[in-house]
Amino acid sequence: MQGNDSEATVVLTDARAQFIEIGHRSGAAQCSQNLGDVLRMQGNYSEATVVLTDARTQFIEIGDRLGAAQCSRSLGNILSMQNNYSEATAILTDTRAQFIEIGHRLGATQCSRSLGDILRMQGKYSEATVVLTDARAQFIEIGHRLGDAQCSASLGAILLAQSNYTEAENLLTHARHQSIDIGLNDLTAYCSKLLEQCLRARDDEALMETSS
Repeated sequence: MQGNDSEATVVLTDARAQFIEIGHRSGAAQCSQNLGDVLRMQGNYSEATVVLTDARTQFIEIGDRLGAAQCSRSLGNILSMQNNYSEATAILTDTRAQFIEIGHRLGATQCSRSLGDILRMQGKYSEATVVLTDARAQFIEIGHRLGDAQCSASLGAILLAQSNYTEAENLLTHARHQSIDIGLNDLTAYCSKLLEQCLRARDDEALMETSS
């Protein structure tokens, strides 16, 4: 995967240079956006922030509201990964409003999922559950299996933290099956890890009940 990422970086940098040379600002901005997202997924957050901020500026200048909103969403997700939750929440809330305004339901729902995950990571489980349950319903309606799997995994993690093991197991099993089908190794591994924790916690609970 790392090899593919570095290859993508080379291809996108080269394509961007060509677009700039022929004066195609929209193509150059799209390359910058994709390049920023590759850097974000590699964990190169400072570089990704520079590239995505530049891409967003370009999109705003050429009047591409969707491109600008997508860059903002990526920048909000970077802040969330860096534990800058208040800044991330502000950006993602504003970006969700922009997606709603331009009628981009998927973008708005992806922002909701990110906002739900921020609430989860802050331990605000009841608020997170409401946001993530709604986002999951939207993803299912749109037919976006990745979003469904991600929301299911987050909801399963909340239920596990609340010791609701049976419900957690159901959601995590569903999320794991979806992620295997889509080919998301990281999410599959995350769900498997949480399912193991679930089983161990249930076994410990059963042992305590028999010994008491």
